[in-house]
Amino acid sequence: MRIYTRSEFMKLPPGTIFSSGEPFAFRDLLVKGESWECDFVQSSLIGIESFDSEQHADREYEMLEKGSSYPINKSFGREGLFDDKLLYLVYEDKDLVYLKNVISNSINKLP
Repeated sequence: MRIYTRSEFMKLPPGTIFSSGEPFAFRDLLVKGESWECDFVQSSLIGIESFDSEQHADREYEMLEKGSSYPINKSFGREGLFDDKLLYLVYEDKDLVYLKNVISNSINKLP
């Protein structure tokens, strides 16, 4: 993995897998979409598919209380923080191959 500043990160291509944060406190697993002049879009790889925050909360309650299942989030939204102090922990090729193997090994192992 490699850490990028915001200006460096904005130049990376769509499809880049990353976490954002500050030293010793990176969070969320995200995929980068298009970059614009001063912003970019991203999609959370740990979120559930929902139309808005209210539906998201309702679905999480259903998952907790009823054992419901919902697909992974596939939509993109603006990052919109405009924070030049944020850092971006970017997964490189070897990291992605490892993740791919972990995912491949876990397919069909859950009931």
